[in-house]
Amino acid sequence: MRHIRLILFKFDRQERGAAADARQRILLADGLWKAVKIGLAGWEGTYVGKTGASETAVVHLNAMPVDRAGMEKQLQFMQEIIREQYDASVTIGVSRDGDGWEEVPPLYKEAKHMLAKARLGGGGRILYFDRAEAEEYRDYLLKEEEVPEIIRLLERGEDDQARVMFDLAFERLLARQPVSFSYLQAFGMGIISELAKIGSGKDDGPDNANILVWQRLIDCTGADEVREAVLDYMARFSRSIKREDAAPQHNLIRRIADYIAAHLQDPMTVKQLAEQFHLNASYLSVLFKKETGRTISDYVQDARMTRAKELLRDPNVKIYEVAAQVGFQTAAYFTYLFKKVVGQTPQEYRDYAK
Repeated sequence: MRHIRLILFKFDRQERGAAADARQRILLADGLWKAVKIGLAGWEGTYVGKTGASETAVVHLNAMPVDRAGMEKQLQFMQEIIREQYDASVTIGVSRDGDGWEEVPPLYKEAKHMLAKARLGGGGRILYFDRAEAEEYRDYLLKEEEVPEIIRLLERGEDDQARVMFDLAFERLLARQPVSFSYLQAFGMGIISELAKIGSGKDDGPDNANILVWQRLIDCTGADEVREAVLDYMARFSRSIKREDAAPQHNLIRRIADYIAAHLQDPMTVKQLAEQFHLNASYLSVLFKKETGRTISDYVQDARMTRAKELLRDPNVKIYEVAAQVGFQTAAYFTYLFKKVVGQTPQEYRDYAK
């Protein structure tokens, strides 16, 4: 396979199709898919599929230059047909070339981002993913996906993976021509700022060193210095997470476990538990798993099953009453989950216990 590209067709929001009822939207989506399928029927190596309520995507394999030129003329013709038949305009995004099927998901995300940005400039256009678009999309990914993922990895204690992801992002910034040193500094400042927000809520967090590290970044004169400053701060943050006093953690988790045991009959989510103990839900999940070796949902399920076994040993307690006392709204689901976890139905367990 020499190359692969993706073409995304999307109704413009300002057209009446976006404000129509559900049935009309379904008809429009089906009409768009049919129009694209028929319009490109003469081209080999094209695969057409719906990707959303107002989208249709085409994967085009190994197109020769003459095929590309012909197809691009056909795209304009298809826009006219859709406008005439459905009184709606369509914007079309043509991706860059990829090297294989594994690149289809990123090509789709790039084209979708390009179309979303283009809405401000009006509809009914044909857009091509060029170098400027690529730079802007990489900036978007860096801000919206990569930096948050680096932060999440550090919070979970996965230092090595966080460093690998940081190095990859940093190398991509260095590969740009010309290299923007101020952008490198801004990238580093973004990571440090996000970590500082987390650390500011802890007594032993690294936030007391923020001013010094920010000054260090400002004083940097080269990319290597920026990299080293950010990695040092990431390492300091990781040490602060690991350095947290084990006794308060253990006491907190014990209180949460006691609360769970006393409220097995109530609906229970991580968010509710976090609010009960004035914690961030993500932080509570990481802390609980670190302390107990189990996720909160697994722990709650185990506690409910353990209590259910105790209740089932009393023949005077009906099975539906057992289900209610350990937090299940229906006896049927309780029976299903009990057998899945224990290997026996509640009645079989009760008979065996006798």
